[in-house]
Amino acid sequence: MDQPLSVFRGNQGFSNNWLRVVPRTRFGAFARGAKVVLYTKKSGAHLRIIDGGSGYLCEMEPVAHFGLGRDEASSVEVTWPDGKMLSRSVANREMNSVLEILYPRDEDKLQNTAPLECGQGFSQQDNGHCMDTNECIQFPFVCPRDKPVCVNTYGSYRCRTNKRCSRGYEPNEDGTSLRGSSGLSRWVFLGCL
Repeated sequence: MDQPLSVFRGNQGFSNNWLRVVPRTRFGAFARGAKVVLYTKKSGAHLRIIDGGSGYLCEMEPVAHFGLGRDEASSVEVTWPDGKMLSRSVANREMNSVLEILYPRDEDKLQNTAPLECGQGFSQQDNGHCMDTNECIQFPFVCPRDKPVCVNTYGSYRCRTNKRCSRGYEPNEDGTSLRGSSGLSRWVFLGCL
């Protein structure tokens, strides 16, 4: 048990972009249970939940950390456990820093904020929030002939083959396995044509 203390240091990625978001409650405490969605210019949406965590004699840091690589943040959306939401744009000067988001007051709605950039696969709704775009409906012929079935995903879409399955089964998104009515995957093609 007498082992020397060790410190490990990563020497890669020091020039990568990052953003740490700290949502606060109306009383200034960490907003545990808040949902933080960061929209980026290239890679779409990134989701974090502020959670106390679990473990023996420890807890998770109540901060949403986003490692972005070469990507840049365009906007952030916070949803508090009571349902209140706040969306705001992220300026370039705010990259690689800690961004505190205060609980919205009713008079905050009166302020005119800069327009949001939702990122690829998302569009801004009438209420000012970013929402997933259903590319399968918006562009019905987006998939090639060899994979004609379009499946909408969060911030994007996938094309899969048109396999027909026996009753109670359906192919998974890429057509490589079957999913039964219980949602369990089976790595066989029995039941599909």
